[in-house]
Amino acid sequence: MGRLQGAGSGRRRLGFVAGVTALIMGLVVGFLSLESQAAAQSRVLATQVLERDLAVLLPSDDELMRIGLKDVGFGVSWYRALEDTFSQTSVGPALQNENRYEDWRLVAARLVPCQSRLARPMALGARICWPEVRLVLQPIVRRVEAAGRVYPYFADDRAVHLTFDYVAPGRDFPAALLSDLNRVAEDLSSTATEMPADHEQALRRLEGVRDGHVEDLLGRVLILRTDKSSPEAFRGVELRPEYALDPDERRAFTQRLLGFLRTVQGGAPLPREVTAFSLPEGREPAHLDDWVFLRFEPETMDRLVAT
Repeated sequence: MGRLQGAGSGRRRLGFVAGVTALIMGLVVGFLSLESQAAAQSRVLATQVLERDLAVLLPSDDELMRIGLKDVGFGVSWYRALEDTFSQTSVGPALQNENRYEDWRLVAARLVPCQSRLARPMALGARICWPEVRLVLQPIVRRVEAAGRVYPYFADDRAVHLTFDYVAPGRDFPAALLSDLNRVAEDLSSTATEMPADHEQALRRLEGVRDGHVEDLLGRVLILRTDKSSPEAFRGVELRPEYALDPDERRAFTQRLLGFLRTVQGGAPLPREVTAFSLPEGREPAHLDDWVFLRFEPETMDRLVAT
């Protein structure tokens, strides 16, 4: 079982809308970082990428567009560890009583061209960044009664976020270089806009390596699109345009997205970060209002993913 770090509860009302808002905010920051720092060819690709390419929102009521926990490498043993860890908090046995492993599905993916890797906001975060893919999963339960109403599809107030570094096929992730630059940046003030001269060359080396991965990610993002919709259909933050098309197109998009996720996991088999949150049992957020957040440490993940 993964070791728990930073579990706690807070009296604040959060939900899927708040999660999507945070997703979009991170997306915008990453996109602006790309525009200011990426190589010329990446900039050309960036002009073609629109909001729905990067904020991939999936429907909860379409089985043809369903991607489950197993599809993203979240194995049963990992899920049992999640249940057990939550059971040690005020959430109690809510997951066991209200959800099954099979209920969980991918509801959103945030594709960030260049996410800052610094632990705090800094001007240098626009340069010390790396492309990432964040997957958001929730349990969607069919025919549930809550607050006196029957819902054909109901999203419980709990979720798991899996964050992967994007590593292009056949290329390496410069972990040591990125770690060294992070350490140097943490010693600088938050307003610093330049690296010390003896580290500037290392930063430029990181940027040169990174831009190839950014370019690969953006190219694959554009390939996810259906050719049955115009580029204008990808503007704004809403469900994927494929959701409005016929079954064959929806099925084909799901296969393309699964292929993309296999590429993500091929470059980074384990997430860099796994976080989860949940309310206690009851499906009445206004009365419960006791959120518990979990974070699993990376070194424990390899024991939980594949089984």
